[in-house]
Amino acid sequence: MGVRSVAEARKDDDEYFPLDKEYAISFEKAVSFVTPCLDDFDEYIRKEAKDLALPVYEEENSCDMFGENDFETFCDDNAPFHQIGGLPFFTQSDVRREGDVLLFQMDSEGEIGWGDMGIANFFISLSDLKAHDFTNVL
Repeated sequence: MGVRSVAEARKDDDEYFPLDKEYAISFEKAVSFVTPCLDDFDEYIRKEAKDLALPVYEEENSCDMFGENDFETFCDDNAPFHQIGGLPFFTQSDVRREGDVLLFQMDSEGEIGWGDMGIANFFISLSDLKAHDFTNVL
């Protein structure tokens, strides 16, 4: 099978291929935060609020626990883009399977375009990651 270059891949699907060339990767250690796009966001926020002795109103959506300005700031300041590991970010819905961890995430930016400004997420089970088995990456 092997790894093809971007130029080779673009020959097959020129119009929709998300990259126009190869890009170098540089690394920077950072903290990622739970975001409202995760299916377990409400559960996580409610647990943390209870642990911090903050009021929790079960009938409310967890997003309603923030003031409007606080919520917008939270979302704007903590939205991840390209990353290895950490908590994923989704533009539509959380597609993780039970036990999946984020392997790699690449966001649309500049010359990189996933559909309509989407994000590519690659997930792996923790057991496969520990075994260095990358045959079942989602």
